[in-house]
Amino acid sequence: MKKYLSIVMVIALLTGYAIGSVGDDQKTSYISLKSYVFDTHSGEPVVADNLKAQFNDGDNFNYVLVKFPGPLTAQNYNSLKRTAENIYTYLPYFAYLVKLDNSKFASVQSATGASWVGLYHPAYKISSDIAAVKATDQRELYIVMIHVFPDANLERVVERIQELGVPKIEGYGYNPFFSRIRILLSPERVVALREEIAKIKDVFWLTWEPKYVFYNDTTIWVGQSGVSGGQTTPVFSHGIYGEGQIISALDTGIDADSCYFWDPAKGVLPPRNECNGGTVVDLTQRKVIAVDFLWSTECSGGISNTEWDTQDHGTHVAGIMTGDNFANPKIHDPGDGMAPGALLVMQDCGFQTNNCADCPGIGCPVIDLNPIFLQPYNQGVRIHSNSWGDNENAPVQNNYTTASEDVDQFMWNHPEFLLFFAAGNSGPGDDSVGSPSTAKSCVSVGATARGTSAESLASFSSWGQTDDNRIKPEVTIPGSNIISANNDGSVTTYNCNTQSMSGTSMACPAAAGLTALIRQYYTEGWHPSGAKNPPDGFTPTAAMLRASVVNSAQNMTGVTSPIPSNPQGWGRILLDNLMYWTGETRKLFVTDDSGFPTGSTSSKTWQFNVTSSSVPFKVTIAWTDYPSTPAASPHINNDIDLTVTAPGAVIYRGNVFSGGQSTTGGSADRLNTLEQVLRLTPATGTYTITVQAYNIPNGPQPFALVVTGAITSPTPHASHQSNAVTDTCASGGPGNNNGIIDPGESVQVAVTLINDGIGNLTNINGTLSTATSGVTINDNNASFPNIPNGGTGTSIAPHFTYSVSNTFTCGNPIDFSLALAYTEGSNNTSFQHTVGNMTTTTLLNEDWETGSDGWSMTGLWHLTTQAAQACMAEPYPSPVTVAYYGQDSTCNFNTGATTSGNLDRTTPVPGITASSQLSFMYVYQGEGSTSYDRAYAYVSPDGTTWTQVWTVGSAAQLTWISSGNLSLATWAGQSIRVRFRFDSVDGTLNTYLGFAVDNVQVSGSSWNCNVCNVVVGPPGRVLSNLNVAKSGANLNLTWVAPGGTCTTTGYGVYRGTLPLTAYNHASLSCAVTGTSFSTAQDTGSYYFLVVPLNTTNEGSYGTDSAGSQIPPASTPCKPQLLTACN
Repeated sequence: MKKYLSIVMVIALLTGYAIGSVGDDQKTSYISLKSYVFDTHSGEPVVADNLKAQFNDGDNFNYVLVKFPGPLTAQNYNSLKRTAENIYTYLPYFAYLVKLDNSKFASVQSATGASWVGLYHPAYKISSDIAAVKATDQRELYIVMIHVFPDANLERVVERIQELGVPKIEGYGYNPFFSRIRILLSPERVVALREEIAKIKDVFWLTWEPKYVFYNDTTIWVGQSGVSGGQTTPVFSHGIYGEGQIISALDTGIDADSCYFWDPAKGVLPPRNECNGGTVVDLTQRKVIAVDFLWSTECSGGISNTEWDTQDHGTHVAGIMTGDNFANPKIHDPGDGMAPGALLVMQDCGFQTNNCADCPGIGCPVIDLNPIFLQPYNQGVRIHSNSWGDNENAPVQNNYTTASEDVDQFMWNHPEFLLFFAAGNSGPGDDSVGSPSTAKSCVSVGATARGTSAESLASFSSWGQTDDNRIKPEVTIPGSNIISANNDGSVTTYNCNTQSMSGTSMACPAAAGLTALIRQYYTEGWHPSGAKNPPDGFTPTAAMLRASVVNSAQNMTGVTSPIPSNPQGWGRILLDNLMYWTGETRKLFVTDDSGFPTGSTSSKTWQFNVTSSSVPFKVTIAWTDYPSTPAASPHINNDIDLTVTAPGAVIYRGNVFSGGQSTTGGSADRLNTLEQVLRLTPATGTYTITVQAYNIPNGPQPFALVVTGAITSPTPHASHQSNAVTDTCASGGPGNNNGIIDPGESVQVAVTLINDGIGNLTNINGTLSTATSGVTINDNNASFPNIPNGGTGTSIAPHFTYSVSNTFTCGNPIDFSLALAYTEGSNNTSFQHTVGNMTTTTLLNEDWETGSDGWSMTGLWHLTTQAAQACMAEPYPSPVTVAYYGQDSTCNFNTGATTSGNLDRTTPVPGITASSQLSFMYVYQGEGSTSYDRAYAYVSPDGTTWTQVWTVGSAAQLTWISSGNLSLATWAGQSIRVRFRFDSVDGTLNTYLGFAVDNVQVSGSSWNCNVCNVVVGPPGRVLSNLNVAKSGANLNLTWVAPGGTCTTTGYGVYRGTLPLTAYNHASLSCAVTGTSFSTAQDTGSYYFLVVPLNTTNEGSYGTDSAGSQIPPASTPCKPQLLTACN
């Protein structure tokens, strides 16, 4: 197997400021990119004049960095969302990169609460690795990756790059996060062109990538019971072999007729999906339910039709994951895999050596891994193993690459899909872990020696940390001299051979297979009882599986640095540390929590009682984080903190370790998306686990919690499940009591809790609070009925009440924290309300069923029902008719020449707002290139100037799929026209389906509020019910509050002297809130007056004996309002 290297960004090349040297106290003013780290208190960094953005560059917008002074609040985010044309990505620290209309540049800081605003200069776009390239580098070519803002005209950027003299674009494609362009350049051309490319306004980031390469029986018992566990397999002994799980590997292919995969009962090979994005599976197969071929050469007959693995690597990897000799099903044979009962989808990316990749199916020109992962996801896969990486022969290592971004992006969008990656074979040595295993949310796997030597790390296994100092690899498992299935080069010869291979390539599928056993444990309901109980089964998130496999890990005694450390991460997988079986002392508690919304700073708590010091107490949280970008450093977006308070008020923070266990002190982790607290010999007593939201710029952010130890069933825990509001506007109006919270209203909240711990909850009381300005809690306390385990209960009337300022911003959220106390313990939970109502308006809904009115068509575009039935997969998005670029008779676009055409919406679509979006359904098939057979979507305000908003990837999509929601914010306040275009570019290889669209929709959403402007009535009068009594040296005044509709918020107390020749009273106090007042006795004779006050006026002093109104004081508390009230 080839060595695997990776890249580290040395920020000192450009700024002299080392990554990781920004302290917590400095983050309030610093922005940290992989090109520049600078203090905004000092303004912008010094950059070359030719690499500065020009504010007045002829466009009406700019790309802008908006920096906030601390963790993002929901108000920050929502204000920015209303102000900016588009929010692209969060950047450390506490900043967003946005598109901003030039007219709003001066006001965005005050409008959003930002602390600094600056242009995104071309200088910022040049990564430090590209900046380090020299013309004399001894390298033939660099793979240069160019990231482009997703709403920019990608084709125009491609043209601009070609105009610079780049002879060939290797590939380009739209991505809703950032679009990509890939080119190959010599070192001399990199030096000549890097600044020119960065000066293209719509370019976001410029970096270079290494190429994709591969990494290369006793593992079963090492992973289940450990080195000293007697070589037993307790998971298999309980009947868990991976049944019900579908797992996948992306590799060189599979020898499908090997005894470890073949199904003798069926006697046929599994179905093939050949370079078409297809998702056909055969769930009746014993082992392999599909083989997805990704390399066009294999699909077009470039290799023998019977040679399904051209390198042996894939067959070996598949055997490690799930191989099972059909001669002895589920009996441990020497070549069997970790999950012999699981089903397998093999993604065959081929094998060859070129400038882009050893696995050409994901090399040039493929530049987006999302469609690659989507194919097995749609086939039912939820665990995916990848024994490859992209950092071979790189001068620097361990960086967060475009591929890392893709991994995090796909997992964010598919939170039940867990990706495993081999850490690499570039060890020993710090910072040698490779991409894409540097992604935040995947599991990176290192390799140990095999069998009883598994306490030691394999010499080749790559070490952490990542370039931003995150812990990688997460776990280790044997990867040296591993026996598994062998490939004989044909799927017609029925071999049962094995061979030995070494590498993290062998460790990665082992970790994935063992995790499939964990997943079966959860889905079949083994938790919490330790016995199989299907009603207890649940579908775990990827975060839950990642937290679980890390929680199982055991410190390796043969490694000098204890966990967590660069060589071994969190240690070697040992499932018996995790899985609880009935009767064992060590217990297991897990929960997939809904987490925290954008801007939240709330917390959640759990309590456990540890009954024995002889069993380690371990707490792990993990979350699938919002994707980062190679331009950022560090890469964390949503930051959550773990704290455990032990008996004696001893506090342990997540990831603060010494000597292989948690220690006191330290500070919160600001880098990792997994945190752990471990005490090897814990003190007995009560432990409180707190999970705190620190900075959530892209919520909602769920998380998983896993706890193991000699724990009693945790004290019951309650979480907010739902709430019902009753909104009241005192003056009536259209928003009164409609279930929608409006500015100016009073709100009653009935909160429903769910007891999601174990045991019953009794004598429950809740205290509500909020830090959101403009909101006043009126009744902050409510009680709840007793709630049994797993049950729910709603607060008892009068529930909780609060009022909203009538100037509160429509569409902004209100964050509530609810502190719960009950006989069995206490915990915090949280929820959020949003003021106003979001309404969505459909501006265009075209399904072609009534014809093509309002549209024009050129080229092969036409409406068809025949093609929909004969050429395209069912179900159709609309009942029958679609718009198709192709020929019904042949199901292709082959005219013998270059062909292209437009499908234009000629009737304008009015009413576009900043929240408007375009979406459509489509199918597509071309020749598998990003340079030919292209499909696009454009938008124009006038039918003349067209802007590309979408382009198809190179992979075929033969089942109907959504384009996703494409922002139309650029055209807010205008009408638009929509264009779909297909262009074959050349006249060859045009025997593919082409392009079809349906269900074209343009929609917009906006926040609407009915402001409740409360009419403030007159404050009324006290009249003659004022009493005065002596009390020692004081006089006590008491009175009765006015009733009826009088609006009274307080009282003013006045005193005048007698005899009364003229009214001469002056105020003693204007801030009395009750109905009594005490003042010291004084010599002389006096008269007293008490007058009601409201927020703006004071009422009557009453009338004198002649029936005349007593006049106001010369300096009254407030202006007098004499209007009568009831």
